[in-house]
Amino acid sequence: MANIIFGDVNLSGKLPVSYPQSVSHVPVFYSHQPSGRGFYHQPGTLEKPERDYVFSSTEPLYPFGYGLSYTTFEFSDLVVEQNEISKEQSMKLSINIKNTGTKAGKEVVQVYINDKISSVATPVKKLKAFKKVELSSSESKVIEFEIPCSELGLWDRNMEYVIDPSEFEIMVGSSSKDITLTKSVYIK
Repeated sequence: MANIIFGDVNLSGKLPVSYPQSVSHVPVFYSHQPSGRGFYHQPGTLEKPERDYVFSSTEPLYPFGYGLSYTTFEFSDLVVEQNEISKEQSMKLSINIKNTGTKAGKEVVQVYINDKISSVATPVKKLKAFKKVELSSSESKVIEFEIPCSELGLWDRNMEYVIDPSEFEIMVGSSSKDITLTKSVYIK
């Protein structure tokens, strides 16, 4: 513990859950269904409560995938191999990550997917891939992911697992809230 407190060991853990701001904010999780909750992303007032909480934000205190470090990282150059793919193929993408801090550290690159057009309601984002990368100060690496289209399916009204032809938004970041890169892919 002393090595962590004094910065001799760099932190790299990430939260596996979202922590609410208070008991009245429960339930809170990153993969919620689309709704009006948190639409304005700012507190309302007693006179005009809007759709959000009156005295606080609807955002979690600490989002899913959140973690601290003694260094900083920068994501760039999200490249998707193909913008249109078939249901039998895999989605291949790469991201450049750079340690912009003065200390060596580890970062967990997280890839989330959002099904933009689906036959049933789907979560606003779901974690589909992640990799922990160790980088020394000022070092950069290209990280590659391959996500089979079979992982992008859903259970339809008839409780059958299907892969809808759709537009999928790819979101890359260091947590479910800290998304820095986005691109769209179409499955035909």
